[in-house]
Amino acid sequence: MLLSDIDRSKVMEYRAKRSLEPIVRRGKAVAGTKISFSTVNRELAFLRYLLNLAADDDIIEKVPRIRLKSEKERKRDRIVSDDEYRGLLDNTARPVQRVLIGLYETAMRVNELLMLTWDLGNGLKAVDLKAGFIRLPAEAVKEKGKRTVPISPELRVVFDELKAEQAKVSNISNRAFTRDGRPIKNIRTAFELAKEKVKIKDLWLHDFRHTCITRWSMSGIPVEAVMAASGHHSIEMHQSYVNVKESHLNESFNKMFTGCLHEKAANGGKAVSG
Repeated sequence: MLLSDIDRSKVMEYRAKRSLEPIVRRGKAVAGTKISFSTVNRELAFLRYLLNLAADDDIIEKVPRIRLKSEKERKRDRIVSDDEYRGLLDNTARPVQRVLIGLYETAMRVNELLMLTWDLGNGLKAVDLKAGFIRLPAEAVKEKGKRTVPISPELRVVFDELKAEQAKVSNISNRAFTRDGRPIKNIRTAFELAKEKVKIKDLWLHDFRHTCITRWSMSGIPVEAVMAASGHHSIEMHQSYVNVKESHLNESFNKMFTGCLHEKAANGGKAVSG
């Protein structure tokens, strides 16, 4: 379509049709799915940006009014349940399992994890197993600020395995996550196949970031520490990633109730006054 032919009615028509289209994976439409609101909204935002460029260069006379809908009230609150996590690990090969463990344990974005290198240069380590941290440079993260992420015991096992494998197979890329010495560039196909086997719906790889941040928060780690490890600079953004479920409430309050019972028993069965 000519740029000059794109008017508000064409944009509205596109929005309506696109919103009804199914998600396409591996060249096939996925039954029971629809393109998300956010996807359509961002496509239209990009179209508006391009039309403004065309107007600036006098290619078109005016830009049609494209009103974008707010995404603030459409907060994503999906997290990976314990059963789903175990199911995904049980239905993926070890190289993919390692990436999923990395996402689950670090709150790193997929690209941040897959692009992770062992070293930063100048003798600095990105994966510092001795100190127990992953150190991400500003240019490697979305927020453009340095970030330090703790290495959990589960992730340390993964890094030890990768180190051992790469000692046998040349790893010229310096990437941490490899398969047969070659960098892993994408796990989406394996992830989607595992989801189908476990019958998991409406789960994105980015939901692992929500899951990790929620786990950290519910475990009692101070907000400031969670924000530093996740890279969030505002409390509003942090709160949008904390998705408390009934299972979290059950676990947290059961700990409190159990603690109260133990304290009562220690005081001869008498209730402890506040």
